[in-house]
Amino acid sequence: MKTPKTRSFHPWGIALLAMCGAALAQTNTPPATPPTTPPAAIPATPPSTPPPASAQAARQTIPGVIVATDYRDLQAAVDAVPAPGGVIYLPPGTYKLSRPLDMTNKYNNGQKTRWIVFQGAGQMNSIITGDFPDAPVIDMTGSGYVTMSDLAVSGKSKSLLLSARRSGAGGGGNVFTNCMFRGDHVEVAIWLVGSECNRFYNTTVYVNQPNSVAVAFTPVPKFEARGISYEIASPYEKNMTGSSTTELRFYGSFIQSFGFNSIGLYCQGSTADISMDGCYNANSGFASIFLDGRNANVGDSSFRSVRIEGETGLYCLYAVGAVRNVTIDSGNWGSAGEVIRYEAAKDGHAANSGAEGWSIRNSSLTIQDQSVRKPETSTGALCKIPREERAILRFDRMENFRIENIWVRAYQIVLLDKPDEKKSVKGNKDYATVIQNEEFKAEDKLEYYNPKLVVCSEWARGNTISTAKRDQIVFPADAQGNQVVALDDNGVRRTYLSGGTRPEVLNFEPVDVRGIKSPRAGDVAMDKGSLRGDGSPCLVFFDGRQWVPTTGKGN
Repeated sequence: MKTPKTRSFHPWGIALLAMCGAALAQTNTPPATPPTTPPAAIPATPPSTPPPASAQAARQTIPGVIVATDYRDLQAAVDAVPAPGGVIYLPPGTYKLSRPLDMTNKYNNGQKTRWIVFQGAGQMNSIITGDFPDAPVIDMTGSGYVTMSDLAVSGKSKSLLLSARRSGAGGGGNVFTNCMFRGDHVEVAIWLVGSECNRFYNTTVYVNQPNSVAVAFTPVPKFEARGISYEIASPYEKNMTGSSTTELRFYGSFIQSFGFNSIGLYCQGSTADISMDGCYNANSGFASIFLDGRNANVGDSSFRSVRIEGETGLYCLYAVGAVRNVTIDSGNWGSAGEVIRYEAAKDGHAANSGAEGWSIRNSSLTIQDQSVRKPETSTGALCKIPREERAILRFDRMENFRIENIWVRAYQIVLLDKPDEKKSVKGNKDYATVIQNEEFKAEDKLEYYNPKLVVCSEWARGNTISTAKRDQIVFPADAQGNQVVALDDNGVRRTYLSGGTRPEVLNFEPVDVRGIKSPRAGDVAMDKGSLRGDGSPCLVFFDGRQWVPTTGKGN
């Protein structure tokens, strides 16, 4: 048997084990006064502790542990957890379920059993699997305060359902550490319905089937995306419904969407407070991240130090409708199509449909010369997007954006038959094909070009963008209140106002410049009339010795 790799044990697990030790060290009967809530503190970085490698090791290190192999099946082990909670250890092996694992309505403050810890022997060693066409492998509807560590879940349709009941009870406060959700998911691997305050640490979610979704975060148990409908139902709880849809966290995790037209993370309107930190996403489908604000706002999303490899994917991030307060910082995002695409909802409610308050900064954004699989090509055939039709960031509407310190790169493969002769890649060849067929020779190269950084088609209001050159930004004709700082615009730094055809005014409030303390050479102001004989206001500048009006003589 292979020695499991070192894994981290989530801090909730550590705290819960301590609770188990206090309650169960001497006896398996529950304490007279059980705690009412599980530990509340969740550090951002769990301590690194290897999981127990065997049942014997688990019994020696985890007081009162329930060893799954001591029971007839995994469901029996779950049902054996005492009040107020306990730890189930899964020794190395594959746990094939005959029916979905029922963890509904069991682990929250309204139940006798208030928390549970699943501890595996490593995500490649302890594997829970089930082949249910219309049901999740694990159903946690109405349950919360579940911790899963160092294990894998493999499903055919869906792996995990986290949902609240109609009363709003349960469905949140769950923690997953060093877990893997894999399998040939034909729908959604992990579906959170009205489930709040969930954390995923160093966890991998993988889908590879056409139209599949790795993670869905929705207020209701159904949604439509890209013309495809998805719906889920709990096999055990009829009153499943949405509740609070806030606070979904990913730390150092991997979300991989490799199927045609697939999605990595899908967030529906009314969800908010979504974050990824230090994560790696790979996408060969429609989008690595899909923010869907067609019916309600998707708000407060943060993606920091996230790497997205677009493979043959169409977008890194696709957003539609009301999507507000998105932060992208210190990212490295690359796509074969466009890095970010925002579309306004086509419902006529312009005031409620817009991208507002986005901040994109300190990031590397790349367009790769690879073929993409567009959704309208039902066969998933590769097709090229012409260079002139691409932009790094494309928005129908943008308001109050801040874009700065962006490194932009775009390239196409150029094959050199001779040093002075170039031939572009023909047909549907992409970078991977060229490499695989050894067509990319030492004398060949990547030819870089400068794409448009931002293209906005309908309206642009109150945006501040820092870029290399002004011509990298395209605004509509009626753009208002925008500022573009071109850092190297024909050898100088220039600041452009508005960016559209409407007049833009730079207004200086008139002041008595004689009252300005310690002026510096080059200062410009509007004097209220103290420097001109007729007392009329005028534009003045300070030459290092005195204020000089644009006409007349200073004093």
